[in-house]
Amino acid sequence: EYDRVRARLPGAAGGAIRPYLDDPADAFAVADLVLARAGASTLAELIALGLPAILVPYPHAADDHQSANARALASVGAAVAIADAELGAASLGIWLARLSAPERLAELRAAIATLHTSEPTALILARIAALAGRNTQT
Repeated sequence: EYDRVRARLPGAAGGAIRPYLDDPADAFAVADLVLARAGASTLAELIALGLPAILVPYPHAADDHQSANARALASVGAAVAIADAELGAASLGIWLARLSAPERLAELRAAIATLHTSEPTALILARIAALAGRNTQT
């Protein structure tokens, strides 16, 4: 779909359109808003960098887990989730216009910042310990 999107958004309003990024670090470093699928690795990167997003879950993901991922970020106001079937040039343009206002971007950034932790390893270990303790008591 890259060619179709590129043809309909030739100027990209100061943005960049790429079909895929093997290493999105450089793009994320200059991004204000990201349009992406909702895989766990992508969301972890967005949260770590404090980047708000328009998330379009991959419709064929196992157990529709990307939709659940996208809803989790959308539920705290850190992203907007749009079903793949509902995304088109017109709807994308509407969402970009709504979300690109500086005050709206600031709201999204503040919301995604609430999901970030500087000590993820400690949280993971605490959760494992809690689960292990729960299992040993049965």
